[in-house]
Amino acid sequence: MKVFVDRVEKDFQFDGDTVFGDALAEINRLLIVEDKRIIISLRIDDSNLADEIKSLTPDQVKVNQIAQISIETEDFLKNLAAKIEDSERVLNMVQNSISSIVGHFLADEQEIAMNSLKESIDSLILVINLFVQAQAVGAMNPDETPCGDGALSDFIVRFKKTLTDLSSAMSNNDSTLINDFLEYELEPQLGELRAGVRGVADSVRKFSF
Repeated sequence: MKVFVDRVEKDFQFDGDTVFGDALAEINRLLIVEDKRIIISLRIDDSNLADEIKSLTPDQVKVNQIAQISIETEDFLKNLAAKIEDSERVLNMVQNSISSIVGHFLADEQEIAMNSLKESIDSLILVINLFVQAQAVGAMNPDETPCGDGALSDFIVRFKKTLTDLSSAMSNNDSTLINDFLEYELEPQLGELRAGVRGVADSVRKFSF
C-alpha cells in the first residue's frame, strides 16, 4: 500500500497482513511524534477496490487489499487550538439544552430526556479531553490557568465529580436529583469553563514544541 501525506509519498512499511485500522493508527502516531502533525482527512485512491471491501470497516481490511491512500494533515497544535476554540460552541449548545432536558423530565418524557443528557455528557467529556491534551503536550499548565474562582485544575476536579454524580443519578433514574445537578451545578460550571476556553486556545496556539 502506497501512502501519500500532503501529496508526498512516505516510506511507511507494513506487512501485507497488517489490519488497515492498525496501520492508520501507527501512521497517525508517527506523524504526531515525528512531524507534530495530525490526520484531518483520508482518501483511498484505488479505482479497482472491490465493492465488498468498500463496505467493510478499517478493522476488517488488510493493507494488501488497498493500493494507495492519500492523507492530509494539519499542525497538531493549530488543530488542537481550533478544537478548543470550537468547544465554546459545544458548551453553549449543552447549556442551551439544559432547560429542554429539564422540561422533558418534568413532562415525564424520560427516554427523550435521558438520550439528550447522554449526548450532552459525551460532548462535555470530549471537551475535557481537549484540555487534557493541551496539558499533556505542555502547552498549558492547569494549575496556573484561571477558571472560575480558582485554577483550571481545581475546576476540572469539580466538573468531573458533577459528571460522575449526574451519571449515578441517571443510573438510578432519579429525575429530581438530575434536575438539581443540571440547574444548580452543571449550568453555572459551564459558564465558568466557557470563560476560560479562549485563554487556553491562545496558550496552545502560542506554544511550540
